Amino acid sequence: MGPPELKPLEREAAVRILGSNPCICVSFPR
Repeated sequence: MGPPELKPLEREAAVRILGSNPCICVSFPR
C-alpha cells in the first residue's frame, strides 16, 4: 500500500508505473 494521502487513481497509476519500471519500484517501496 502507498501513502494514505494518495488518491486511489493516483495509487493505481503509480502501481502501473512501478510495474513497468523496476528501478522506480526499488525507490518507491509499497
